[in-house]
Amino acid sequence: LCCEVFFQAEDGIRDLVRSRGLGDVYKRQRLPRGQHHAVVRSYMAHHQGMSFLALAYLLLDRPMQKRFAATPQFQATALLLQERIPKTIAFHAPSTGELADSRIVDGGPEESVRVFSTPDTPFPEVQLLSNGRYHVMVTNAGGGYSRWQELAVTRWREDATRDHWGTFCYLRDVASGEFWSTAFQPTLKRPDSYEAIFTEGRAEFRRRDHDIESYTEIAVSPEDDIELRRIRLGNRSRVRRIIEITSYAELVLAAPAADALHPAFSNLFAQTEILHPQPAILCTRRPRSREEQPP
Repeated sequence: LCCEVFFQAEDGIRDLVRSRGLGDVYKRQRLPRGQHHAVVRSYMAHHQGMSFLALAYLLLDRPMQKRFAATPQFQATALLLQERIPKTIAFHAPSTGELADSRIVDGGPEESVRVFSTPDTPFPEVQLLSNGRYHVMVTNAGGGYSRWQELAVTRWREDATRDHWGTFCYLRDVASGEFWSTAFQPTLKRPDSYEAIFTEGRAEFRRRDHDIESYTEIAVSPEDDIELRRIRLGNRSRVRRIIEITSYAELVLAAPAADALHPAFSNLFAQTEILHPQPAILCTRRPRSREEQPP
């Protein structure tokens, strides 16, 4: 009803007066058959806040919008509000120098290998792994996503300038406190050496940091809907090292479009549980309604 006053002020105000103190919903398709209204017992404070903002927009002449527009940071980027999605995309052909950091190795008639010695390619180089049901996309910088059928397992956004989405593993030297990741993303730490190797059946990452070599393999099982990631570490220094490994991912377990529409709301239904007998974490999603069947 508060949003109605934007478009039909008189009708919206009349409806607000009629519904004052009831806390009801009048949308017919959401009511039980034979009822004219239903009480909504909502405890989400942000719903009340949005209602107040909608009323302030109409009655106080857009106060919040004016406050944002008065800040220098907002004024510096206000021109972006006038941008439109381009109908055509300019094609950038990589130069010989840009291609020098990548090479294709002929592994025989059945296999080809793509090797990238830098994560800083003109555009992300992508490897797709799938068994027809479970899908993994990974870039040469280590970003990407995991999906099962039509559901997003991990959060991802299509943005060539930001590749920090996906499943990652952090490495930390306990003695020195230095930390980095098994791929370039998401820590963006420059390694002493780096290679991303893409073959038909897996993706591999090799890097060396502080005399520690890491080798990561990513694959999808052809029989079961599972994703496998194996990490091997090698100590090339002359002292004993203790390295902590921490895995991280933003779980979704929902349709990608629904998560992109309201990621904060989607996070409310994701839950985790530590399985103490074995070192594992069980991630599930609570249903939003009786009709929803989460995986």
